[in-house]
Amino acid sequence: MMSNQQDIHEMLVQMSAKICLLEEELADLKCRIENHMQSNQEMREAHGLY
Repeated sequence: MMSNQQDIHEMLVQMSAKICLLEEELADLKCRIENHMQSNQEMREAHGLY
């Protein structure tokens, strides 16, 4: 069990760092998905498929 404030503070710091990393990964994934969808759309248009 977390007993003193120092332990709790340390846990919060670690959680914040993990959240920051997750946000970066999500932003990267979102970017990749958008690029993928965009290239699929361009390919469909190039082949006359909508």
